[in-house]
Amino acid sequence: MREEKNKQQPRIMREEKNKQQPRHSGGKERPAEAGERGKKMITMRDENETMIAVKNVNKVFGKKGGAMTQVLNGAELEVKRGEFVSLMGASGSGKSTLLYLIGGLDRDFSGDIQICGQSIRKMSERKLSKIRLGKIGFIFQFYNLVQNLNVEDNILLPSLVAGKSRASLQKELDDILEITGLTDKRKQMPAKLSGGQQQRVAIARSIISNPEIILADEATGNLDSKSGAEIMELFRRINQEKGITILQVTHSAKCATYGTRTVVLENGKTVDTDALRVESERPASRIPMQFAFASQRS
Repeated sequence: MREEKNKQQPRIMREEKNKQQPRHSGGKERPAEAGERGKKMITMRDENETMIAVKNVNKVFGKKGGAMTQVLNGAELEVKRGEFVSLMGASGSGKSTLLYLIGGLDRDFSGDIQICGQSIRKMSERKLSKIRLGKIGFIFQFYNLVQNLNVEDNILLPSLVAGKSRASLQKELDDILEITGLTDKRKQMPAKLSGGQQQRVAIARSIISNPEIILADEATGNLDSKSGAEIMELFRRINQEKGITILQVTHSAKCATYGTRTVVLENGKTVDTDALRVESERPASRIPMQFAFASQRS
């Protein structure tokens, strides 16, 4: 019996030792600890990542030998991940022109523009299209909805064009409809919606593919003050809760205060100002409860 006990004891002791002994000894990090540290490092890296870089960009309208107008003259701009930047300037200063250049909608310029570290200056149209579909969401002053498609079909259209299936997008669609307050309007046609509701459809369409950047051109330009404030609140929540980088063109100083930084275009050049960085200057949140993000629902 003693021999049997002695035979079994080493195995039992080994099992106990294995249970008690950490797999990573000698001061090394356990997997969970390493994972947490990795997350912190990624967060630090991402916060410093440049999402939009505009370098010495010049834009001229007109042709040689005829009337020529230089709209951008050595414009510079850098937008980091997670920023909400408002681009302002006088009428005709080139705000929308610069936004369209950044989005690759107009490629006739000199200088360089980089999106997520990739220069789009001489990029093939095919590759640029993939970036526009996968990394950038566009929102315009005019909603650009397809009039013979209902709300949910308008929202899904770019993602379906990109090759995603309707079934794979269903949960995301339901969440975004609730976020934007459009759940009860999902089968409505655009002609039956108010201006604010149509703009919310355009916003939903821009974020369903989880873009890294949103480019918004005078998104509240056609809205009354109440609808405009709701749209700006929605932008701010998208920026804060989903971490999407936003660059908006606006002529409204009030709309600019919803952002984290303001850049002004003057004489074709960009002037960065920190005047609107102070949190206390930003309007208090008045967003209706139905706009709350899914992550905030109990």
